[in-house]
Amino acid sequence: SRTSDVGVDLERARSIEQWERVADRVLAPVERAQLQLAVDRGEESGRAFLRCWCRVEAELKAIGCGIVGLEDHRAGRRPLGLRVVDLDPLPLPASIAAAGVRYQAALALCAPGLESARQSVLASPQAARPTIPPARASTA
Repeated sequence: SRTSDVGVDLERARSIEQWERVADRVLAPVERAQLQLAVDRGEESGRAFLRCWCRVEAELKAIGCGIVGLEDHRAGRRPLGLRVVDLDPLPLPASIAAAGVRYQAALALCAPGLESARQSVLASPQAARPTIPPARASTA
């Protein structure tokens, strides 16, 4: 966009057999704890993990580093002005919905210094709650 860098990730919902092992490798400790809490409260583990993974992927895309930025992510190094939200499911064509296919999606916006522009986007009824608060600026 003209006012911020945007990252989006979309994943087909599916079971993830070794989600705990993968989560330990890709999520920051606070995200890992939030994921475990969601599972302990009854959320299906594959869905909970994919929700977290979509957030991570969207974030890495928005800051333009891709998967090579995963270590900075795990260490909590993120640019100021980064916001990540879960996206509400969009209606699917009847043929896909009938097959039981579901998706998980997240959107990340990164625009240091443009706080009001980000807040208006995040406050839209289509966007869910912010899920990753801004952290300290990345030194990498």
